[in-house]
Amino acid sequence: MSAFTAMSFYCNDSADNWNRTVSRMFSLDRIAPGITILSPSVSRNYSATSILFNISTNENATCFYSLDSGVNNVSMQRNATDTGFNDTNNSIVNGAYTVNFYCNDTLNNWNRTQSRAFIMDTVAPALTFSCTPASVSQGNAVTCSCSATDATSGINTSYAVNGLSFTASPPTTSSGTQTTTCSSVDYAGNTVSLSTTYTVETSGGGGGGGGGGGTTSATVTKTLDSESKVVAVIVEATPVTVTITKSDSLGVSEISIESTEKIENVKVSVDKLSGQPATVSTAPVAAGGSSGVYSYLKIEAPQASGKIKDADITFDVKKSWIAEKGINAKDVVLQRYTTKWTELPTTLLSENAEKATYKATTPGFSFFAVTAKSNATAVTPAANVTEEVAPAAEGGAAEKAKGISLWVWVIIALAIIVIILVSIKAAAKKKR
Repeated sequence: MSAFTAMSFYCNDSADNWNRTVSRMFSLDRIAPGITILSPSVSRNYSATSILFNISTNENATCFYSLDSGVNNVSMQRNATDTGFNDTNNSIVNGAYTVNFYCNDTLNNWNRTQSRAFIMDTVAPALTFSCTPASVSQGNAVTCSCSATDATSGINTSYAVNGLSFTASPPTTSSGTQTTTCSSVDYAGNTVSLSTTYTVETSGGGGGGGGGGGTTSATVTKTLDSESKVVAVIVEATPVTVTITKSDSLGVSEISIESTEKIENVKVSVDKLSGQPATVSTAPVAAGGSSGVYSYLKIEAPQASGKIKDADITFDVKKSWIAEKGINAKDVVLQRYTTKWTELPTTLLSENAEKATYKATTPGFSFFAVTAKSNATAVTPAANVTEEVAPAAEGGAAEKAKGISLWVWVIIALAIIVIILVSIKAAAKKKR
């Protein structure tokens, strides 16, 4: 704003009488008010559910802000001096924003040049943490892997090592159940921490004592291989897929879980068993009886128990087993045990020369068996068509027969020539 200027007016009449007593003060203002942004801060990420917009001006003004480039403008409250303005937004959702500030002075000079970018993020990173094997002898290695994602503000890579804090090879010197933890933080300051366990067994084994009067034997089901992973959060009606890294040995490649409510720190474990679980009294009904069972599995997610809407299990079966059982690839099914074995809806996704891949939908987790369907149709192998081929002559007999045939024709030709010559000679004698 320019300084005030005094303007004096002078008038005289025809008799040259002067009036020099009238004056006015005025100022000319074509400059928009200056704006200083106090909040949000430069390049700031916010984890609160509300945010304060706060600015100041260098003169009396009226100010607004907008989060959508002026489509919707929000009036800001002024302070007593009419040079400070603020508003608290309690309804803003997670995401990246640019706030634009607009101020005009009493002469309607507008400043629309000030803006600031910021991110609202109230959700902690999604963390996946697992250690394998789940059980190990003292002194043997356990390997842990941890990964984090954050779609809004991103993982703060300055935290620990690339945004993750965990022990990749935790100790196995002490026996018993051991706990190890992974943590991460995003740029908004949201933190997440997950723990998983592994079992360290005492090295070596003891001998057994003998008893009189007879012997008893029992079938012991062993865990052939296992894998566990922890999912930080599963949101209602938003399926989360857990990728199984040991799919070749476990036969399971993915597990997708859709929940009925929000669940946090869900540990998903997959065990491949050596046979029918000891706690299950009946075998699944399959074509071929017990020989129609491809594998037994135990899949658990204790934190999600009773909260699962549906879960999809993607698994593989070797084509050699399918061929051995004489069934079609479409006649494989996944069965689940609760109080009895139940065949689950199972879809053949794809197949190649090595394996067939399936997806089965289950309402929960428990023991599972991959089997041939009870009504599986046997495949009849295609009849082999054998063409009889005359064996090749041995010792060059074919070539020899070919040579003999040629000489026969030569002799016949010579005989014909001789007959012709004799006939000519006889005809000549008659003429004489």
